[in-house]
Amino acid sequence: MCLDEPFLEAMSHSFLPISWEQAQAAIEEVFSAIGGYRALYAGGQIDWARILHWSIDMIIADTHNYHDAFVSAGTHLIDFLERGGTIGLGMIPTDVELLQHATPEQLAHRVELLLESFVSYGINKHTFLNHSILTTQDSLGFLNEEMAEHAMQLLVNTSRLIRQQYHLN
Repeated sequence: MCLDEPFLEAMSHSFLPISWEQAQAAIEEVFSAIGGYRALYAGGQIDWARILHWSIDMIIADTHNYHDAFVSAGTHLIDFLERGGTIGLGMIPTDVELLQHATPEQLAHRVELLLESFVSYGINKHTFLNHSILTTQDSLGFLNEEMAEHAMQLLVNTSRLIRQQYHLN
């Protein structure tokens, strides 16, 4: 079960009338009723350092547009990976303009840059990749059928390149 939580980005704004603790408690309450695998998607400038300590099995982050926000949680990511967490790398663009011009080679290079960013935190590239899946940066629901299919084909081809480069099964 994946919870798409679009308001976590707003948690850094002072006008939001709830605290991080209240947001966590509400999300944990929802997840407590789920007996299976629990995932959380959040886009934007998210404080991943906080979220990585919640009782979540998988996080899905928009790493295409918000690479730096995700990388800044590097030390917290180690604990998440050590307890078996999975990372959804939202690298495939869903913006029509970006999607039309993206290539698997460019996106695989962006994944490589992300991996290089985590090496300084002591995170092994293969360990990171073995706990990751590649996904779109956001929902495909706003794209027409042709562009959604293009995004999925781009995802398949980018994944294939990364798997070949790192000799992944």
